[in-house]
Amino acid sequence: MKVDDRGRLWVTDSTAGVAAYDIATRALVASFDVPGGAPRFVNDLDSAPDGTAYLTDSIRSVVYRVTPDQVAAGGMPNSRRFSTSRRILNRARRTPSASTASW
Repeated sequence: MKVDDRGRLWVTDSTAGVAAYDIATRALVASFDVPGGAPRFVNDLDSAPDGTAYLTDSIRSVVYRVTPDQVAAGGMPNSRRFSTSRRILNRARRTPSASTASW
């Protein structure tokens, strides 16, 4: 869990994804699920000054990105899924990519 500079509590579910809550109202702002049925372990979370959240997936060896625009779009009442375009690093066995366009 982490509270960002915008007053959102980010809660990771290591087996599913992440949810963001407004700490003032306790309302669910957005939630995102990792796609696919393969094992995953979403754990570490950090946020950038622009409000973008970054989450690691230790089993899949990727970092997911959630932008402020994606949070604003919500995902309520149904959870939005992370898409492959939100992966910013290849698996650890490969060279990191500087571009997210190919994801």
